[in-house]
Amino acid sequence: MSRPQPPVFFDPTGKRRRRVNVLGGLLVAALLVGGGLSVWALWTGDSIPELLESLVADTPTETANLKPGGQGPGLLYSAVGEPGVAASVTPLEATAFYVAWDHRSRDSLRRNINQIDVLVSEWWHLDVDGGLLLEEPTSNLAMLTEARTAKLGLAVMPLINNYNPRTQAWDSEALTGVMTHAGKRVALQDTLLAEVREHNFAGLNLDFEEVAPEAVPGYLLFVQKLSESLHADGKKLTIDAPMNNGDFPYAKLAKHADSLVLMAYDEHEGSSKPGAVASQGWIEKHLRQRLKEVPAEKLTLALGGYGYDWAGPGQGVTVSFQEALEQARTSGVQPYLDRQTLNPTFTYSPEKEGEAQHTVWYLDGVSLYNQAQLARTLGIEQVALWRLGSEDPGVWPALHQSGEDVLSSLSTFGTDRQVDYVGGGEMLKVQQVSQSGERLVSFGTTADTRGLLVDDVTKTFATPYIIERWGEGEKNAVALTFDDGPDAVYTAQMLDILEREGVPGTFFVIGTQALAHPALLRRMVDGGHEIGSHSFSHPNTSQISPKHFELEMNITQRLIENATGHSTRLFRPPYAEDAEPTTPMQANVVEAATRLGYYVSNMNIDPDDWKTPGTGVIVARVMDQIHEGRGQVILLHDAGGNREQTVAALPIIIQKLRAGGYKFQTASAVAGLTRDEANPSAVGSGSVVAWVTGLNFAALGWLGAALGVVFKIGLALGLARLALLMGLALKEFISRRRTAPDIAVADLLSMGVIVPAFNEAKVIEATVASLLASDLPGLRVHVVDDGSTDGTADIIQAAFGNHPRVSLQRLVNGGKARAMNEAMKELDTELVLILDADTQINPEAARLLAGHFHDPRVAAVAGNAKVGNRVNLLTRWQALEYITAQNVERRALAQMNAISVVPGAIGAWRRAVVLELGGFDHDTLAEDADLTMRALRAGYRVTYEQRALAQTEAPETLAALIKQRDRWMFGTLQAVWKQQGAFGSKAYGLRFFTLPNVALFQVIFPLLGALLDLTFVLSLLWGLFQWQSHPSTGFVASGPLIFTGLFILIDLAAAALAFWMERDEDRRLLPLLIPQRFIYRQIMSYVAIRAVLAATQGQQRGWGKLERSGHVQAPVEVSQS
Repeated sequence: MSRPQPPVFFDPTGKRRRRVNVLGGLLVAALLVGGGLSVWALWTGDSIPELLESLVADTPTETANLKPGGQGPGLLYSAVGEPGVAASVTPLEATAFYVAWDHRSRDSLRRNINQIDVLVSEWWHLDVDGGLLLEEPTSNLAMLTEARTAKLGLAVMPLINNYNPRTQAWDSEALTGVMTHAGKRVALQDTLLAEVREHNFAGLNLDFEEVAPEAVPGYLLFVQKLSESLHADGKKLTIDAPMNNGDFPYAKLAKHADSLVLMAYDEHEGSSKPGAVASQGWIEKHLRQRLKEVPAEKLTLALGGYGYDWAGPGQGVTVSFQEALEQARTSGVQPYLDRQTLNPTFTYSPEKEGEAQHTVWYLDGVSLYNQAQLARTLGIEQVALWRLGSEDPGVWPALHQSGEDVLSSLSTFGTDRQVDYVGGGEMLKVQQVSQSGERLVSFGTTADTRGLLVDDVTKTFATPYIIERWGEGEKNAVALTFDDGPDAVYTAQMLDILEREGVPGTFFVIGTQALAHPALLRRMVDGGHEIGSHSFSHPNTSQISPKHFELEMNITQRLIENATGHSTRLFRPPYAEDAEPTTPMQANVVEAATRLGYYVSNMNIDPDDWKTPGTGVIVARVMDQIHEGRGQVILLHDAGGNREQTVAALPIIIQKLRAGGYKFQTASAVAGLTRDEANPSAVGSGSVVAWVTGLNFAALGWLGAALGVVFKIGLALGLARLALLMGLALKEFISRRRTAPDIAVADLLSMGVIVPAFNEAKVIEATVASLLASDLPGLRVHVVDDGSTDGTADIIQAAFGNHPRVSLQRLVNGGKARAMNEAMKELDTELVLILDADTQINPEAARLLAGHFHDPRVAAVAGNAKVGNRVNLLTRWQALEYITAQNVERRALAQMNAISVVPGAIGAWRRAVVLELGGFDHDTLAEDADLTMRALRAGYRVTYEQRALAQTEAPETLAALIKQRDRWMFGTLQAVWKQQGAFGSKAYGLRFFTLPNVALFQVIFPLLGALLDLTFVLSLLWGLFQWQSHPSTGFVASGPLIFTGLFILIDLAAAALAFWMERDEDRRLLPLLIPQRFIYRQIMSYVAIRAVLAATQGQQRGWGKLERSGHVQAPVEVSQS
C-alpha cells in the first residue's frame, strides 16, 4: 500500500549538508570579520588633528610667594582628642540643605548624594495671607525624582520658611499674622500635612526666623499639633533654631520636634562688622548652653559652607567657598586659617582705585572638620550643611573621615567648576580646563589643639573652565542651521526651499536618522550645503561617559563619511544648554568634542520651533532675536516631530532677512572657515576598513528598510487572514450551521478505530476504555502495536483480550505510517477513526464524525483535540494554542475546503479514499498532513467537527515540546514540499489557501517571529535609553514596538473569539496569551529555524518518541451548540 520512497529533503550522500555548512561558516566568518573591523573602527575612531594648540590649563597659580595673612592671638575653644592624634570618627547622620535657585546645588547633590542621609529642600515661602509660595516647583519636582532614583530610600523633607522673595527679607509680620490667628494656623497645618502625604516626604522642616514674642504662643501650639499629625503618619518634624537667642523657646520646641537644627553660622554676617562666620569657640560656647536645655539626641548641628566679603562694616555680601578662593587667586593673596577662630580669612585690595580694602571670612572643609569633631565630643550625632552648592567639596570627607584619611582628602580641592567665557562668536573651544587646587593641612601638636586641624595653607588654587567664543562673522551675515534630521519628508522639503532660494544651510544630523536616509546626506553635499554631527542617538551628552560620547561621535562620523565621501569637523551638542555650557558637566562636552577634533557650533537665535508655537511665532522670534543682536546662527529643526510649521516659516524667514539686507552663509563660513575645513574629504575612505564599515552601514540601512516592509506586509497579511477567518468562523457559529446532518445511527457508515501504539503502557488502557464508551453501536477498536518494548501489547491483552470489539495486532517496529497501513488491511469497515494512543474521546465523538460521511465527497473529518494534561504553564500555553487554532481556524478552513491536517490525535477517514491514495506515506514525519493534502489535491472534501472532543497528552517539559514540534515542523515542510505541483491543480482550497497559509503562517512567520521579537527587545531598550536621555519627550514607541503591539492585538482578537465560540472552555487561560507571545513563541521560532536548517542540509529526522505521563483527564461533556 505505502510507496517506498526516500524521506523528503534527505540527502544520503551528505554533500548538501557539507555545502550548507561551508557556506554558513563563510557567512559567519565574513560577518565576524566585517563586524569586528567595524567595531574596531568605531571604537578607536580616526586620528583627527586636534583643533587646539593646547588643552592643558595654564599652570595653577602658586601661592608660596604670595602675601601671607596673620594669625589671631589666644584660643577660645577646647581640644577634642589626644595630643597629635585625630579624634575617632563616630558616624554622623548628615543632612544637606538644597536650594533650587542655584544650579550648583543640583550639581553638588549629584556628586555627593551617597554621603547624604537626609535631604532638606527649600520648598515653600509663607505668604502674607498664610498661603504657600512655591520655590521653583518644576525644578524641585525634577530634583525629587532624580534624587529618589539615584539613592533608593533617601529621606527627603521639604522646608517652609517665612522669607519673602518679593522683599528679600524675613517676614516676621506675616508669620505673626498666621500664628496669632487660629483659623490660618490650622489651615496652614492641614495644607502642609496634605503636601507631605502627597509627595511621600519623610517629614517637614520648619525654618521660621525672627519670630516675634507675640507669635510664640501660637507658634508653640502650631508645632505641637503639626508634630502630632506628622508622628501619627510616621513622619518627622525638624525645626531650625538660632544658635544663641535668649528668648527662643528651645526646650518647649524640642519637646515636640524630632530635632532642633542649630544654625551654627552667621556669628558675623553681611550687616555686621567683618569677622568669623562661625568661630570654633563661639560654636562650643553656645552649643554647651543649648545642651543644658535640650538633650544631645534632640539636636542637629547645622554647619555653614559659605562666607562673606566685606567692603566695610555692614557692607558684606555672601560668597561661596569657590567664589572666595577665586577672589583670592585673582587678587594675588593667600588665605590662611585664623588660629583663634579656626576659620579661614584673607584681605584684598579691589582693582578700582580708591576703594576700601575688602575682608573675606569663609568656612571650608578644614573648619567643618573641627566643628564636626566638636559635635562628636559633646555627644551630638546629627549634623547638617547649609548649603549644597556653596560648600568646599572637602566638606564631605571631613564629616566622615579622620587621621591620615582626612588629611589626604583635604589636601586637594576642586572648584565648583564654573564656566567663564572670553571672546565673541558662535563657535566654542576650551581655552583652559578646570584644575584642582592643593593645600597643606595638618593637626595641632600641642595639648590645647589636640584632635584639631590648625594648618590650612593654600598651595595652588583651583581654576574654572574658560571657554573661548570665536568665529564672529560679518555683521550682516547669518547662517540657517537645522538639527535632528534628516527626515524623509521635512528635510527634503527644506532642501527644496533652500535650493529654490539659493541659500546654503548647515545640517547637524543624528546618526540614527542618517543611517535611515543616506541619500539625503548626499543631496546636502551635492547641493552646496554642509553637514555637522549632532551625535548618533541624541543623548544628553553631559550625562554620558566619555567612551559613550566618543562612540556617539565616531559612529556618526563614519555614517557621514560613507554616505558622502566627506567627514565633518562641525558638532553641535544635543540640547541647547550643552551648546552654551553653564556648568562643568556641560563644559566637559565642549572639551571632549574639541579633543576629538571638532568645532563646536553654538546657536544664539533659537525660536523654539520644536515646540510648534505657530508659523508666525517662529518667524517673529527669529526676526526679533536677530534685531536684538543676539547672534548670527539660527537654529531650526528638520526632524524629531511634526515640522510643518518650520517648513512654512523657512521661506518667510529667508525673504524677511534678505529684505533686511542680510546675506546667507553656512555656519562655518560665518566663523571664517572654508568648506574644506568644515567638511574635508574623508581620510582613508578607500581603505578596507572604511569599505567594510560602509558596507555594514549600508546593510543595516537595507535591513532596516527590508524589515519595515516585511513587518508591514506581515501585518497586512495577518489582519487580512484574521478578518477572513473570523468572518467565516462567525458566520458558521451564528448561523449554527451543522457540519454533520442529523442522520439516524442505523444509516451511518460502519466505522472502526485504529490506535497505533509504540511504548504507550502508561496511557493505552484509558484510551481504549474511552473508545469502548462511545455511543456509536458496534464501534470496533483495533490496536496496532509497533514493536513496543514496555509491555503495551501485554496491557491490552490483559485488559481487553476477551473483548469482542477489541483486536490487537503486533508488528516489528517499522514506523507509524507502516503500522497504520498494516492495520488498514485488517479492517473491513467503510470508515476508519484514527486515534493517538495518548488520547481519550468523549462518548459522542465517533458518532458525530461518522455523520459527515453521508456526503460522498468527504474524505476525512478532523475532530477537536484539546490538551488534557494542563498541569503546568507549558501545557496551558499549548491548551491556549489548540483552542485558538481549532476553534477559529478549522471552522473557517472547513468552509473553504482548506484544512491542512486531519490530526493523528483524532481524525476519521473514508477507508476507500485512503486505499485509493496509497495509504500513509513513509517519506514525511507528518503523515497525517501529507495524506490530508493529497486528499484535497485529489478533489475530496476535508471538514471539521468541533463537538467531537478528544483529550490528548501534550509535552510537559521543554525538551519534549521541542522534540515534538521539531517533528511537526519538519514533517509539515516535507508535506508542503511534496505539493509543489498543486498550484496548477483544480483543488482551489489547497492551491489558494492551504499551501500559502501553511507556508506563510506556520513556517515563514515563526522564522520572522524571532527577528521581530529581537527587534522588539532592541527597540524597547532603545526607547528606554532615549527616554532616559530625553525625559521631556517621554517614551516614544518605534516601528517594531508598534508592529509587535498590533500582532499581539491580532492574537488577542483571535483568542477572544475562540473562547466566545467555545463557551465551555476555561477562560483563565486568556491572560496567558501575553507571556505566551514573548516566551512560547520564541520556542516555536527556534523550532522553525532548526527545521528549516535541517531541511536545507538534507538531514534525515526520526520520529522522536515522547515519554508519557498519563496525566490526561477524562473527557468532559461538550455543549451541543
